[in-house]
Amino acid sequence: MTLYEVINPSDDVTFRAADPKIAIGVTMVVGEGQYPLEDEKSTNYPTMFLSGKKEDADKGLQPYFTSVENMLEYLDAHLQETIDALESFSVVSIAGRVDFEKALEAIDDPEKRKKWREEFEDRHRSSVNNICGYAHKMTNIYKKRQSKVGETGERQP
Repeated sequence: MTLYEVINPSDDVTFRAADPKIAIGVTMVVGEGQYPLEDEKSTNYPTMFLSGKKEDADKGLQPYFTSVENMLEYLDAHLQETIDALESFSVVSIAGRVDFEKALEAIDDPEKRKKWREEFEDRHRSSVNNICGYAHKMTNIYKKRQSKVGETGERQP
C-alpha cells in the first residue's frame, strides 16, 4: 500500500491506502476539503477546496471522481480498503512511518496496541484539530456499514 501525507501545518499525519482514489476519498471525508494530500513520491492530489462550494469540489475531484457523491459511492463500494486506510492514520512523518509500523507490529495484544497508539498520538499531536482521532471515529462508521452489508447483502446508506 502506498504511503500518503495529509499536509497540515501543525502535525505530520500519514496513512496508507490501496489506491489514490481511496486516499483522496478518506482525506476528503476526514478533512472536509481543508487539507492537501500527497504521496510518498510527492505527487499532489485534489483534496483542498476552501471555497466550501460543492461545485468547486465536484470540479476539483476530476479526473478521479465526477462528484463528491461519486467519491462517497466509491468509498462505500470499497469498504475494506476504506476502513484499512482510515485505521492507518497516525501522527507520524513519512520518514518515521516505518519505525512506527515496526513498533506497532511488535505489540501482539490488540488492547495494548490500541493503548500504545493512543498514547503515541497524544504525545505527538500538537494541534487541537485531532485529524487521526476523527479518522478513527470514521473507521467505526464504515465498519458499521460493512456489518450491515454483510447482514443484508446490500449496501446501506
